[in-house]
Amino acid sequence: MQEAISDTGYSHNVVARELKTGSSGLVGVLIVDYNEFYTDVLRGVEDSVGELGWRFVVSSTGEQWEKQRELIQIMVSRRMQGILVAPVAGFDPEFIQAYVPASIPVVQFDRSSGGHMLSVSSENAQGAELLIEHLYKHGYRHVSFITGADPISSLQDRKRGLLAAAIKFGMEACVCEMPTTSEGGFVAAAEVLDQPKRPDAIVAGNNPILLGIIRAMRQRQIRIGGDVALVSFDDLPWCEVSDPPITVVHQSSYVMGCQAVEMLKSLVHGQHVKSRTLPMALIVRGSCGCQSHWE
Repeated sequence: MQEAISDTGYSHNVVARELKTGSSGLVGVLIVDYNEFYTDVLRGVEDSVGELGWRFVVSSTGEQWEKQRELIQIMVSRRMQGILVAPVAGFDPEFIQAYVPASIPVVQFDRSSGGHMLSVSSENAQGAELLIEHLYKHGYRHVSFITGADPISSLQDRKRGLLAAAIKFGMEACVCEMPTTSEGGFVAAAEVLDQPKRPDAIVAGNNPILLGIIRAMRQRQIRIGGDVALVSFDDLPWCEVSDPPITVVHQSSYVMGCQAVEMLKSLVHGQHVKSRTLPMALIVRGSCGCQSHWE
């Protein structure tokens, strides 16, 4: 066989195969950032597409809809098998409906733009209630939630769930919205902690914000888990080795990547698919005041 290939000068033509089969066998994946969360999602995507004999390409867009739209257009032109996308702020579902052909299914992950778009995401409101209930059982009654101001579903669901849980447990809660960066978390925490009546617990909306809050608390020599409790969404390796370790709600990011591909496969085969949500899990450590999980 190899001799025949050499004699004829045959070379594998990917473009010709795409024209014949109608697709490239490639899945396009658009993430927002190359952080630990999305890296774990990509591991799930990689393992799942490999089992199907597909491949995938990935690009990060930041919170830029123009860049995300441009990359979607490129993926359509390359006849992708399907597209997995974490929709940014400003994401336009009508553009997807008008521009992306039905032969290229699109599944959102981590976030949802609502409407007709299918998605797999975490139960963010449920995660917020887990954190608030745990703080309530500790005796905390005044909570500040420092979160991002971006109008994306995950952050909005966290805020909605936290406020609903605070009402349910009779707690006082205030929300401070800032850029979803470490500096944004630092500025917001400084404002909250310098008030005459500071909260007895702080909830961080994500890990970058959490880092900023920790810096502000240490700068003021406020004992985390002693003077003020601190809990957060998302679990990263450093949360476990922090001093004290951080109490978090954990997302099943790897499973999210696997399920996004599973949904895509079903759509490719013409099967009916519904959006999915994955439960979050509370991981108790020392930053909430649980000394037995710290010492």
